[in-house]
Parts: sequence; C-alpha cells; structure tokens
Amino acid sequence: MTGTVHFPGFRLDRPWPGDWDGELPLSSWSLQLNVSRDVRKWWPSFTTGKSDNTMITAQLVAPPPDTPGSFVSMTKNGPSNNVNATRSWRVSMMAFRPEGLDTVADANDAENGTCPTSVVSKDCADLVKLQIRGSIPVMHANEPKVSLNSTICPVLASAGCDINTLDLRHDRFNVSATTVWQYQQERYPDAYSKYVAHTIPIVVVWGHSGDIRGGEQLDGSALAADHVQILCVKADSSSMMVVVNIWTAGLAILMATAWAAFGGL
Repeated sequence: MTGTVHFPGFRLDRPWPGDWDGELPLSSWSLQLNVSRDVRKWWPSFTTGKSDNTMITAQLVAPPPDTPGSFVSMTKNGPSNNVNATRSWRVSMMAFRPEGLDTVADANDAENGTCPTSVVSKDCADLVKLQIRGSIPVMHANEPKVSLNSTICPVLASAGCDINTLDLRHDRFNVSATTVWQYQQERYPDAYSKYVAHTIPIVVVWGHSGDIRGGEQLDGSALAADHVQILCVKADSSSMMVVVNIWTAGLAILMATAWAAFGGL
C-alpha cells in the first residue's frame, strides 16, 4: 500500500531563507508513504534472511532535476548541486512512529499535505511550531526539539518521533530523506493490519545550516513560522513499493532512527 501527498516547499536552489522577490517562492514537493509486508529485514543485510517483516517507509521527494525549485541540475558529468545555495540550508524531517498512532477516517490532502484535526489539532500544531521555532535560533544548526503536552497533543505525545537531518548532496538526499520502520512478524504479527491505515505526521523544518561564509547576517531570532511545516500522509492505494533508492544508496542509512524505532531489532 502506498500514499502520496504534494505540498509547497522552499526552493533549495536559492539561499536560505528563501525570499527571492516572489519569483516562484514555493515548489512542489511530495511526501510518500509505503507499507509492505513479507519483506526481508533491511539491516544488516536486505539480501538474506526470511521475508517475514512489515516495513514502513516515509520519504520526502524533492522536485525533479532541472524543474523549477530543483536544487539538482543534470550536466554532462551527471547530476550536480547548486552548492552555494544548498550549503545555507539545514532541512530536518521529524517522523512520528506508526505504533503510537491511530487509524482515522480522514483522507489525504493530496494538494497541500495538511493534517486532519483528528490527528493534529490546531492547538497541537501551534504548540509544535512554537517549540521548534524556539529550539532553533537561525544562527545555529541545532536539531529541532519538542516536548509535547499529552493534553494538547495526545496523539503525537504518545507516538514519539525520529529525526533525520537531510543531506542535500544529490547522491545522498534520497537516503537521508527516508525514514524506515520495520517490524518482525514473529514479534509483531499484527503490524501490517494495524499500521497500514495509520496517518503518519511529518514535520519538516527548513532551517539554516549555520554556514555564513556567504556573508549572511543572522541575528539569532527564531525561525519564521512558515519554515516549520506539519504534513500528514496515509497509505490509501495498492501499489508495488516504490521507495527503492534506499537500497542502492547503501545500508548505512538512518541507523539512529533504526535503533529507536525498528521493532525487528
């Protein structure tokens, strides 16, 4: 099962904070969720062992090369980054764990990726944004932090989250922008049936890298509100698993996330 939502995201081909005189200030990004069963454990080797795991992947998909907003261009020597722009960005992805979430009737918002209030209420969204903005002064490359109130954010507080910092190099991006959870069927026999319909909240933080070689003047103030996005996606259609680039990029991916979230370890 898979699901995809599209959402407006900042253009990483332009320097942070992305204010460029109104010329295509936002670009179309996507968030993909895939839920598969009877697959091999991806760590330490996805090529051996029993196909007895449920795997869930959530991936941010950037605009394709050479399209408006893409930070990758195709050259005669292969793909190439706009390094001067991307070095000023530090993009983080906070993915909330499926096992702490619920199944809700609300459908995906395919156009903007917004979350249904049954998963993230307005008060909860405001709290998450406030805490993240306060935890990342723009002159520091800090990891976003949240301490969720179980009364205001009951769903997210019970789920917990895993945080990835996206590697904006073209050959590393897909891996760093993918969060993986895996559940061994002997230990979690109902994982697929329980989690396949869950709506997964993802928080994207469009922060500054802390690299000011370009002469940027950073005053240490909080991130702007529009630099923290809360998105949601659920698997709502049958499909073969499409997030295959995580295998080709190597198995040393998201290890910190894996130890925290994989039920099969």
